[in-house]
Amino acid sequence: MIAKHLYTQEIIHYFEAKPPWFRFGLATLTVISAVILTLSIDAIAERSMFLLFFFTIIQSALWLGQREGLLAMLLSLAAINTFLLLPVWKGASSDALILNASFCLLSVIVIVTTRSHRALSVRLWESRQDLNHAQAVAQTGSWRMDVRHNQLFWSDENYRIFGMSKGKPLTYSTFLAA
Repeated sequence: MIAKHLYTQEIIHYFEAKPPWFRFGLATLTVISAVILTLSIDAIAERSMFLLFFFTIIQSALWLGQREGLLAMLLSLAAINTFLLLPVWKGASSDALILNASFCLLSVIVIVTTRSHRALSVRLWESRQDLNHAQAVAQTGSWRMDVRHNQLFWSDENYRIFGMSKGKPLTYSTFLAA
């Protein structure tokens, strides 16, 4: 069995079709996972706790959506302050305030940037679906060739027209043989 290659657009579309409670639940779960990892692995807590939470925010915003990314940001901020900063910085409130403000600013920048990438990915996926449908109706396919690497790339309809299984590596020679 050939494994299907998943495109970013397909994954985003999959999560967009899920109900909001599912997406918000996943965003919450990612933050909980980050808290558990940070508390259980000393190297993360000491050196790179913020990176793990930023990764959580990026992944939530990219795969689940902007609101889910904002939820991950707020939950991460609460977790960082409750579990990591509060026990350490009892008297350094100005440093904690600056760190929190910087974390929020960078998180918002990441979420906004991710939002535009998500929108482009969704439009690309929709365009690909429209092209595939148009080619199926017209019973015509499209292809492109990387001459340097002797690789041929076919649309889904080309595979159907030539009766070949999708995913089979194609070269100019395999095309001529077909």
